[in-house]
Amino acid sequence: MELTKEEIKLRRAWISQLSMEHESICWDYRIKLSRPIIEISNAKTEWGLWDAEFRTMKFSSNLIKEHPWDVVVNILKHEMAHQIVSEMLDSVDGHGDLFQRACQMIGLPQEFSGASGDIPRKLMDFRKEEIVSDNVRILEKVKKCLSLAQSNNENEAFIAMKKANELIEKYNIERIEQGSDSKYVHAIINHKKKRIENYQRSICLILKDYFFVEVVYSYLYDADNCETYKTIEILGTVENVIMAEYVYHFLLNQLEILWTDHKSKRGYRSNKKKRSYWL
Repeated sequence: MELTKEEIKLRRAWISQLSMEHESICWDYRIKLSRPIIEISNAKTEWGLWDAEFRTMKFSSNLIKEHPWDVVVNILKHEMAHQIVSEMLDSVDGHGDLFQRACQMIGLPQEFSGASGDIPRKLMDFRKEEIVSDNVRILEKVKKCLSLAQSNNENEAFIAMKKANELIEKYNIERIEQGSDSKYVHAIINHKKKRIENYQRSICLILKDYFFVEVVYSYLYDADNCETYKTIEILGTVENVIMAEYVYHFLLNQLEILWTDHKSKRGYRSNKKKRSYWL
């Protein structure tokens, strides 16, 4: 297949980014691996491949085009686990015990540690997973509670948030008391911006303090336009992450509603005081 100039440019950028990701993972997990030759292939059945003889990692262009970059990085980690087995553990292990040990060394999620053919063609969105019926009812109650605050009344918005927090707190207390097993997931919020604004950081603090999740500020490469953006990652149980993500966008939307009303009441002609009001 003959590549266009634009495709060649994209592939060069992808190879450069994958090389930097490889170096970054080695640094983060304190492992010493040789820098591989990275190649972008047209493979349709294999997302990635580690060739120990020629010290080459191949990645499918379809993987990069069809999935977000965090998935691509996990496929990279999968191939790096093979590299660890061959270079650090001096073995050829397929996907056996040594490979699983290598996966743990670089924090590869379980769903990416099977044979490449077993890695789902379309990774399941945790939001679509079946949730226990009682938990669904709590989520719906919280969403209903927040929907009552879709107005320009600051007091109503505050009361709705307080009630939502009480419901989430009740769910988590019961979950801990019952010793329920919980699957932990993460959601990435990407506004495709180079910085995270202070009002966004304030919302993230609310999520961390009152909605039982952890928040991490990170970066994510965008393979479509070869840009790197600042991202917000929310970590926790499925229910807590779903709700925190919902609350994040609710509050962001609420800021705009409240500012529009405040601006009208004060007779402001510009948005000069918008950021300070949001904070």
